[in-house]
Amino acid sequence: MIRPAEPTLTGIGLVVPFDFALDRELWRWLPGHVDLYATRLPYLPDPVSVELAAALSDPHDVRTATRDVLAPEPASVAYSCSSGSFIDGAAGEAASEAAIVTAMLDAGAPGALFADRGEDLTAA
Repeated sequence: MIRPAEPTLTGIGLVVPFDFALDRELWRWLPGHVDLYATRLPYLPDPVSVELAAALSDPHDVRTATRDVLAPEPASVAYSCSSGSFIDGAAGEAASEAAIVTAMLDAGAPGALFADRGEDLTAA
């Protein structure tokens, strides 16, 4: 009897804000052979505001968080923070996306995904 090949185990790194609370929901959507390695951006004691949203997309913090999530060697790393991605409208989103993707790739991510757009931004 020929059995289908088992899928190769792989993982996805995820950089999320400090107050992210959807870990369990994300696991539901992953196939059994994919692990999720989440890390959070540093806690910020500020009230919810535009300034807080902008701080959540700070490239330095994203770079540090990406380095943290690379230990289990994910195949790619995604940034998922809707509030941190829409500051200053579409132009601000494009600038933020470019800075965040660059920060993740500079940190050593093998691929980068700006999860709010769902577009693979690997530096190949």
